[in-house]
Amino acid sequence: MSSRKGGQHKKRRKKEGKILAGMNPLPEYLLQTSSPPASLPPPVQSRLQDLPFDQLPWDYFERLCKTLVEADHEIRACRLYGRPGQKQRGIDLLAYPKDFVTVQPSAISFSLLQE
Repeated sequence: MSSRKGGQHKKRRKKEGKILAGMNPLPEYLLQTSSPPASLPPPVQSRLQDLPFDQLPWDYFERLCKTLVEADHEIRACRLYGRPGQKQRGIDLLAYPKDFVTVQPSAISFSLLQE
């Protein structure tokens, strides 16, 4: 089986050699080197790099802020707070740091509350 593959490899190399031999050499103008002009204009003009936050719908802006907060490696979790139309007292996102510990009320014993 390996001799068969070797034969196919030789045929392919021979065919590639014929293709390369039939190619024309590079034209002379491609081989010439020239010096660049003294001054070149910039290739592009960049546009203003500000995001149009004032043009974003509120829910898009809220999700953008959530995505940015979630990218912080110190944040364990982030979620949107409340529902549309619900009074939220200015709170849009809840973010929890990695070292934040939650305690369920049922885990607190009554004797701890009396002390």
